[in-house]
Amino acid sequence: YGYNNYRYFNSADGTGQDIPYKASRKGAVGSIRVYSGTPHLPSPESGGTIQNSSYGDGVIVTRLEGKGNSDNVIELSSESETAILESANGRVSQLTYSGDGSPVNIRVVDPLRVPDADFELRVNASDSNLEDADESYWILTNRTLLNATNDSTKAIRYSTKALNILNEELLLDWGLSITLHQYQYANGGTFSDPLESSIAFDNPSAPWLQGIPDREGFDELNWIRAGTQEGDAELEEEVVYNDIKAGNPLDEDEKYEGVLGGTWAPYCLVSFTDEVTLATGETEMMPNIAPTVKGLEGDLSPFSGINGLNNVDVVFTSEKSLWTRCPVLEMQPVEELAQKAYDGDDPEKMRLRRHPSVDKKGRKPSDVGYNASEANPSGNQPVGMSWFPGYAIDVGTGERLNMAFGEDSWLGADNGNDMIFNPSSRIYNGFGNFGGAVYAGGQHWIYVFKNSQFEEGSSNRMPSYDKGNYMYENLEEAPSTTTVRRVFRACTWVGSSLSNEDFPMLSVEEGLIPNTARIKLRVSKSYDKYSPLVADVDEIDQAENNWNPLYTFSTKSVATTTSDETTLTNVLDVIGIVPNPYYAYSRYETSKLDNRVKITNVPEQCTISIYNLGGTLVRQYQKADPLTFQDWDLKNSKNVPIAGGVYIIHIDVPEIGQKVLKWFGVMRPVDLDTF
Repeated sequence: YGYNNYRYFNSADGTGQDIPYKASRKGAVGSIRVYSGTPHLPSPESGGTIQNSSYGDGVIVTRLEGKGNSDNVIELSSESETAILESANGRVSQLTYSGDGSPVNIRVVDPLRVPDADFELRVNASDSNLEDADESYWILTNRTLLNATNDSTKAIRYSTKALNILNEELLLDWGLSITLHQYQYANGGTFSDPLESSIAFDNPSAPWLQGIPDREGFDELNWIRAGTQEGDAELEEEVVYNDIKAGNPLDEDEKYEGVLGGTWAPYCLVSFTDEVTLATGETEMMPNIAPTVKGLEGDLSPFSGINGLNNVDVVFTSEKSLWTRCPVLEMQPVEELAQKAYDGDDPEKMRLRRHPSVDKKGRKPSDVGYNASEANPSGNQPVGMSWFPGYAIDVGTGERLNMAFGEDSWLGADNGNDMIFNPSSRIYNGFGNFGGAVYAGGQHWIYVFKNSQFEEGSSNRMPSYDKGNYMYENLEEAPSTTTVRRVFRACTWVGSSLSNEDFPMLSVEEGLIPNTARIKLRVSKSYDKYSPLVADVDEIDQAENNWNPLYTFSTKSVATTTSDETTLTNVLDVIGIVPNPYYAYSRYETSKLDNRVKITNVPEQCTISIYNLGGTLVRQYQKADPLTFQDWDLKNSKNVPIAGGVYIIHIDVPEIGQKVLKWFGVMRPVDLDTF
């Protein structure tokens, strides 16, 4: 056939190409056979069949070891998310994904063949390096069948292609297919493709959270530095808007400038404040509105670039028991304008706010009702710590993550100095974007940090959620450039935030969040070793698959149910005969001498009796085959064509029930002009 889908078909106005191919009359080895099929209900089959899935449905998968999702958009089950939040260390050993959000593409291709069984999928059981995808394979074991038969030839399937080849493996005996392809990072292994991003509100009619869309060119709100924008090298104030980092653009095609409409971005792509000398000779911090500063910008390590991004859910909730203990970062780059510390020191941008730590209601020690156990739960964080009204989860590894948010303490009118995540709704002052000041909602930037300890194999790196202790220790106690960079090399995502003046946030006493919002950020990740138990994947004493990807799944929820008497009884209601009435022709007929109708949706075993209105038995079929229909050639038991008129059809299903149909037919005269 020849593919020529010049325009997608629009069923509403009939435009476009309704058939995306042109079939040929001849193939390489002769004429192409045409197969005709009649859609039918499966319920009459096998003594009453319940089809619990459809073509393309996924299965619920549990990850035991390993990580990665290739180009599959992954979604955690609600049970796993709850387990992570309730875990003492913010991590679970077994991670369950929803049926349409699995890290491996396992699909139903034949809903009537799917068994009720437990399966195990091992990736690269030989323990070769998964980077050598041309030498890596997968093994699928039907554990239920293996336990029942002890026959590995029937219960185990091996991939016929290595993981470097994109291939859908059809397992027709089990009605399933597996597509497991190793993702290869682009740009020499430094770039991971974005897959999907979304924000969803429990109450979609009240979208209270907004963001600051990225702008292009020499604009203070050009805060996502992707592409190839270059500033004038002779004008330092333009150099700070240069999208090219050291002549090596991290995202030349600007794929990450569209994440949630340009309101979220990888940390390594965000703009930074720098001290520049203007044409007048004066020194100024530019741009004022930026999520980070010179020296902490860009790709800080081999693990912090775009290829180091993780798949994250960020959830905003009024349930205070789920809030994240976190630092509040100073966003005001001019030290003289930022809130002074209690000891009089001028704070630097991207360091802890010089404000006493607050409890979940934003109260400091001098306030009435101050809760010291909330404001300083560990007893050694007296300054700069608060609570983010929600949490972040790495859905690829199953860990709760550390977070931080920013405030510009100079922008008190935009809630920038109260240590509470409560962005204003203003991007600009009253002049709008025509030369007015930029407020950016008080600069309440949101920062998400991954677990770098497991990734880098070092205990002196960012852990999974530890209530902000690691960040506090590295940002507060006489921080050096090394300790500060150590923190931000673990930062993967940055989000902007604005409130919606039409749907204002609640007071901090009420929980801030009007209705739960969930932000999903998804990227491609290659399959790799990962242990939910130990940081060093070379320690394999507790591993079942050398910490390579290992999954289990059950097909119980999608398996076909047979021999269901209730279903078979209900079949009586859908038994019919087509066409009815019959006007001398049906599309089932194959020639001018052929007369044919079908009695449809009949069980495997039944007796079909056809009577005329006088009660005389015209024809009887003793059906005992798996077909769900019975052809009637409109002849009696003596092979004589019937006369036109009304007939009674009685179907008797043993031990189930009976069905009576009325049928009317008009017969046509025999056409012998072909002889």
